[in-house]
Amino acid sequence: MLNYLKELLSQNPFVTAIELASKGIVAIDGQSLALLSRFTELQKIDLSDNYIKRLPSDLSALRLITDFDLNGNPIEDVQGAVNAIRDGMPNLRALKINLHEEE
Repeated sequence: MLNYLKELLSQNPFVTAIELASKGIVAIDGQSLALLSRFTELQKIDLSDNYIKRLPSDLSALRLITDFDLNGNPIEDVQGAVNAIRDGMPNLRALKINLHEEE
């Protein structure tokens, strides 16, 4: 995820949406959050169908996000994730989150 975000930032730091669905992402780390915060027009992040089990407790770097998609991730503490999102993303209007289904 880091390499993709670095490349995208160098090409177009003004994107409004980032599509990271089904990329095999297992975590959102501090470096990724720092890079995401540098996209000054970013409103939508799609992280659906990855392997993210938990979110960082501080998501304030994503305070401009209005649409956040986490569907299909095996999030272990959904309530904790929702709390972190609520506290760190005050502009959020749409949250997509569900329980991961094993096939």
